[in-house]
Amino acid sequence: MELKMESGTYYIGDPSYIIKGNQGYLWIEKLWDEFYKDEIPAKFLNIDGISIFLGQTYGGDGIYNGFYVDSGVICVLKIDMLFNDERFSIKEMKGTKIETFNTPLLINYNEGIFNIGNLIINTKF
Repeated sequence: MELKMESGTYYIGDPSYIIKGNQGYLWIEKLWDEFYKDEIPAKFLNIDGISIFLGQTYGGDGIYNGFYVDSGVICVLKIDMLFNDERFSIKEMKGTKIETFNTPLLINYNEGIFNIGNLIINTKF
């Protein structure tokens, strides 16, 4: 799967690490329902006005190139407008990354190998 996203600041990591409170829980439950309704391993979704790319890791939960995964999924989420959103706790933490891309962001996903801009996360060993 190949996807081009607009320039901006993005959270890269496990989506479960940035949700907070009941509203965050409800949002991520909608996300999982939509993501797992079929067996397609990578998708670009819009859940309640929030666009997000999600890809399954090849090896499930684990640590991949320094990224921690507890949901079996790595996401790319534009966060420019989410810092004051009560559903999210946007901060860089160990095992995740927040990065600003000044040009459109190209994402390639193939069987658990993520190419996100110049970042490579290989979950297939």
